[in-house]
Amino acid sequence: MRKSGESEPKPRSAYARQPKPKPVAGRRAATPKEAAARVRDRGLPMSPSKLKRLRTEGGGPSYVRPRGRIHYPIDLLDAWVDRQLATTFTSTAQEPELRRSGFAS
Repeated sequence: MRKSGESEPKPRSAYARQPKPKPVAGRRAATPKEAAARVRDRGLPMSPSKLKRLRTEGGGPSYVRPRGRIHYPIDLLDAWVDRQLATTFTSTAQEPELRRSGFAS
């Protein structure tokens, strides 16, 4: 029983009941922060804010929104990074030369 003057316990929100995210190694999707770190580890400069910009402007990796949260499937993220690395030029002057030789798509 409650003593007089003691208030009802506050119900926990749905957000508070959700489990905390696990590391990327055990999952098939990454949060924007984890995805940015994974892309940086592969050699491309990336931040969570740049991923956000790419989501709104287009041209970024594919993502899903389970329960309203952004997640990047690891296999699609890695494929996107591979495509970016395959079409990266060391300088803009090399682009026409590489296209003629068939190295760039």
